[in-house]
Amino acid sequence: MLNQIDARDKNVIIIGGGDTGADCLGTSLRQGAKAIKQFELLPKPPDKRGENGVTPWPYWPMIFRTSSAHEEANKLAGHEIRDFAINTKASAATTAS
Repeated sequence: MLNQIDARDKNVIIIGGGDTGADCLGTSLRQGAKAIKQFELLPKPPDKRGENGVTPWPYWPMIFRTSSAHEEANKLAGHEIRDFAINTKASAATTAS
């Protein structure tokens, strides 16, 4: 496809998380990205409900979740590919090769 963005052999940064971030991660893995890093705006949530009084029942549990795409990426990278509590101050564009 003309002008299609392809992650093959590129260093990929995913800004944001949730389902959309996991979809971007899965696509980058399938396309053969050289390296992938995901930046999350919020701090890493607790591993389980109730820690530090976070979202008690019946509220939606804001807990740390790992998708199958994250499991695969972490295994390939040998470490957690997500960085938490990232504050983006600027973005500099470069010409894609």
